[in-house]
Amino acid sequence: MESPPRGNTHGSSASGPGNEPFTGHTGWVEAVAVGEVDGRPVVVSGGGDSTVQVSDLATGGNPRVIRLDVSVLSVTKPKNNLVVIGHAAGLTAVRI
Repeated sequence: MESPPRGNTHGSSASGPGNEPFTGHTGWVEAVAVGEVDGRPVVVSGGGDSTVQVSDLATGGNPRVIRLDVSVLSVTKPKNNLVVIGHAAGLTAVRI
């Protein structure tokens, strides 16, 4: 029996300006949070490809990519330009 998929690929259900899909993750997306950075709406996503991506919802430009050595399990909504990333090794806080 096949296991149901865990998470979702970043491009299959979320979309940016003009309804174009977000792209960039090469593995499963396990966590998504929406918030603001410097007053601009952003989506923060992380997953099995060991990256966190911060995508600007207003412009749809290239996301900022944060690379880790472990799969990402959770991300927080940005607060004071800080995102906390949960992973198997613990927590990492990154100023974005």
